[in-house]
Amino acid sequence: MNLNLSTIVGPGRRPHPLTAEVVREINEADLGLLAVNAFAPAPPQELKRLSDRHHMAARLLAAAKPPGEVAMITGYSASRLSVIQQSPAFKELVSLYKREVDIEFGSVLETLAGLSKEALSEISDRLEEEPEQFSLKDLRETAAMGLNRTGFPEAKSLETNLNVNFGTRLEAARKRAHAAARGEIIDAEVVNENDD
Repeated sequence: MNLNLSTIVGPGRRPHPLTAEVVREINEADLGLLAVNAFAPAPPQELKRLSDRHHMAARLLAAAKPPGEVAMITGYSASRLSVIQQSPAFKELVSLYKREVDIEFGSVLETLAGLSKEALSEISDRLEEEPEQFSLKDLRETAAMGLNRTGFPEAKSLETNLNVNFGTRLEAARKRAHAAARGEIIDAEVVNENDD
């Protein structure tokens, strides 16, 4: 049975016949080259000097900005930034800025914690001295905020009803397809009528 599959051409470029020729015989030295991985990644490039753009990129990466955004801000291409990120000197610079970000973030957290304690103390004092000054709504909001921050968030529910009548729509589509196959006009309207 001859299916003549050689004449079937699929999408893409037409195949070219593969040819090979012997240049020389393989020797012992060639076998040693086979052990070397030709696809091993190249060692990272060393930066000659760290410019202001390098420092800006390192600061942004240390602050957890995505590399694509850092590339746009600094003017580097995404591939160049990727190469720079592999440099040991740049990695060290990013880790230095990361430590600074961690220290600064820690001091911000300490300040916020102190401010929160003072605000809670003031609310508590006012509640003890003049409880009638607080409305029921204020008390509920304060309780909800406290519960939310201590791991007991307000329960939220979401309901969605979806009714697409899939079976009915499929049956109507089948009827239209059968009618079109028989050459029947299903729905038509006159688009342009000439009164000549």
